Amino acid sequence: MLTAIKDEKLREGVFYDSSKFQMKNYVEKWKEKVLNADGKLAKFGELNSVISNDTKKWFIRPNSDGKEFSGKVDTFGNLKKWSDKVCKLDLIELNKETLIWISEPKEIDKEWRIFIVGNEIISACRYMVLGKLDECENDIPEEMIKFTEDRIGEYQIEDIYVMDIAQVGKDYKIIECNCFNGTGFYKHDIESVIKSVNKLIKGKIKRKTCG
Repeated sequence: MLTAIKDEKLREGVFYDSSKFQMKNYVEKWKEKVLNADGKLAKFGELNSVISNDTKKWFIRPNSDGKEFSGKVDTFGNLKKWSDKVCKLDLIELNKETLIWISEPKEIDKEWRIFIVGNEIISACRYMVLGKLDECENDIPEEMIKFTEDRIGEYQIEDIYVMDIAQVGKDYKIIECNCFNGTGFYKHDIESVIKSVNKLIKGKIKRKTCG
């Protein structure tokens, strides 16, 4: 995805804007409707800027959608040790300047992935229950769909993208959005998704704009 967007011929087929696909932007646009809206932006090499004792657990993930590392929950002491070790390697994709999002861990009941094309929900699938992979295309609550539609109506990141939704108790929250080109299918209606993408690209369905 990141390589293709640099190519003049391929970039038109990549639905991605690095300034939009990031936690900072999600929280700015959707505020408390984002699962980890209580978090803060920090540099990977400056975790000490977060005031915490070493035994307290935190959730940490990249600010961007670049997949520099997988989101994880660990004690602050372990996270600092990990950061110090990795920063010494001075990797291109993950180094002391890499922006991360750090927040309080949340207990999530269920998680869904929603494919959105032309501002419309095309396919939804539950993929996680109590932290374990559990795919189901039939467990699609109306309240979750309504929550997602409301968020789509508030702000449109791209013509084609993916939104992950969490259920926390009785509430629904946005976990993150993902670039369509770099995301995976679960038990989604892949045929409908691809047909919708083709129609939008060919201009057969009207592009809606909002936000």
